[in-house]
Amino acid sequence: MKKLFLFFVLTFSSFVYSSGDFYYFVPPKNWKVVDPSKIPDFVKISFVSNSPKTFKPSLNLVTESANASIEEFVASAKKHHIASRKNKWSEIGYVQTKSGKAHVSQIDTKAECGDIRTMQCILKDGNLFYIITAVALRDEFIDYHNEFLQAFETFQICQSATDTLPSKELKERYHTQVEKLEKGWKSFLLSQKSSTPSEESFNHKKFRKKHWVSFEKALAKTFKDQGLFWQVMAASEAKKALLATSE
Repeated sequence: MKKLFLFFVLTFSSFVYSSGDFYYFVPPKNWKVVDPSKIPDFVKISFVSNSPKTFKPSLNLVTESANASIEEFVASAKKHHIASRKNKWSEIGYVQTKSGKAHVSQIDTKAECGDIRTMQCILKDGNLFYIITAVALRDEFIDYHNEFLQAFETFQICQSATDTLPSKELKERYHTQVEKLEKGWKSFLLSQKSSTPSEESFNHKKFRKKHWVSFEKALAKTFKDQGLFWQVMAASEAKKALLATSE
């Protein structure tokens, strides 16, 4: 558990907060976040199960901007998948997420490690498409099917971290932690005789050890019910705010 938390601390600010929206889903319990350095740049976040097997079930999220309807986007995705004879594409239907209806499809792929089954959830928001991909060996897919659907259903898009919190108390506790972090940030900048925020200042050992790590621990403890992805996005949002402020 301690090692997982340390990994969590080290990777928090490695994820890129993009598009101005706050989005997340809740992965299955006890799944681990994948080190950002080990996934492609276009993947926003990826989770894997704690399975001891070589091929571990996974969930990942990517976004893509396109001036298209959901039907056109799905048709394009289908065309891409069936271009390979190794793939078989099937339409599942729609699932209700916290941010609206999302299209779900299934792709079976023949691979050397065994037949793989992928379930893909696509949600359109303006001209931005959110694609959550769930992957497992086809023979084991039924064991994870419900967990994958539940993850899809928890997907939510908001303007900020506080918009997703279910109670006034949690919102106030989050604001308290952010205000404490901002106060520590400004104090640190003053100690460095600087009023200009920068990545260099943010990554300074003194600031991270005294202020940032405490903030991450507070997120992990106070907002554990929101899930790891929420905590990653909240930390990214806070970092972005710090780098946009000055004395």
